[in-house]
Amino acid sequence: MDWQGRLWARIAGWSVAVVGILVFACADEDLSGAGAAPKVSASASVSVPSATPTPVEVHYVCDGGKTFEAYVFPVPAQRAIVVVDGRTLDLPQTVSGSGIRYSDGTLVYHSKGRDAFIEIGGVMTYVNCVGDKP
Repeated sequence: MDWQGRLWARIAGWSVAVVGILVFACADEDLSGAGAAPKVSASASVSVPSATPTPVEVHYVCDGGKTFEAYVFPVPAQRAIVVVDGRTLDLPQTVSGSGIRYSDGTLVYHSKGRDAFIEIGGVMTYVNCVGDKP
């Protein structure tokens, strides 16, 4: 499966998990009557909220011809999925003095405007990167 397929599979999995949590949290039925059939109105409609906001997709070109993609999720998600070196990483947003920074403790993706870099294990591996979107 390519990275896009993995990304959408991950998003679908998150959506299913969130909907399941919402259904469980919103249940007001007494579950002690295990044999009772649920009450459903014929006019009931189901509306599933968008659990995951749509990410902004940015393609970067860096020094040495290196490239990577980032899918930045807006607030409230505050995370980015980065596809680099054949890996797809889900990175939480971390504190940044300037710009925006995402890290899992090993890999750091930092961007400001269209400029970005990636640091892996404390080594700047993708430098002078320019994205196709601000």
